Amino acid sequence: MLKNLMEDKRTDIKRTRDAVRVELDIPLDAFVMGTVSSLYWVKNQKALIDVLNRMEIRRMHDERIGRL
Repeated sequence: MLKNLMEDKRTDIKRTRDAVRVELDIPLDAFVMGTVSSLYWVKNQKALIDVLNRMEIRRMHDERIGRL
């Protein structure tokens, strides 16, 4: 019974991680063009920080290659 409970917990964690991964799999340009209020659907604060970090990395990359 304990083994089943641990297995269920692991499945829940994996399902949550996959859901966040799918939710964040959209073009970064959509975030750059949008406003912070459009990020309301990112319920997990860690996910929001990851998104903002990815935006900053993309912006720095674009500046380096002269897109901005």
